[in-house]
Amino acid sequence: MVGSYGFWVGQPSELDDNKWGYGATVRYFSGGLPLGVGVSWMRHKLDVSGTYRTESEAFRNQLTLDRLGVDLYYRLPPNARGNVPYLLAGGGQVTAKGDLAGGGNGEATGGFWEAGMGIINGGSRYTAFSLELKYIGSLDDKVRQDDGIIELSLSMGYNW
Repeated sequence: MVGSYGFWVGQPSELDDNKWGYGATVRYFSGGLPLGVGVSWMRHKLDVSGTYRTESEAFRNQLTLDRLGVDLYYRLPPNARGNVPYLLAGGGQVTAKGDLAGGGNGEATGGFWEAGMGIINGGSRYTAFSLELKYIGSLDDKVRQDDGIIELSLSMGYNW
């Protein structure tokens, strides 16, 4: 389970500048090598004032942005308390869904990349908390016409 708060940089005036989001992530860190991989899904619902245009659609009212991505992790040495810092880089697909300005529902799809850092508690045997700060950029202007998203997220999960 992941909760996040995103700050859109250079967001078009038709959309919110910041918004809470939710999602899920699965991370795997190997026991030996300092490398890991993760898959994540995040959802943000943005209010639209007027009409927001993507490359293929024009949306009104509310816009749902779903991000589905894959990240690679590089684990750094644990600190004195056993917490493990890490770096991440990845990307994936972003899909915008909502009411179309001309009526009906529609969606548009584009790509994104992300890079950031995080820390995961290493002292707990079963419960894992992770705090991440990342920058999310757009690979194309098909969905997002902003200068990027600065996102802070907190996830809670299970260590096994």
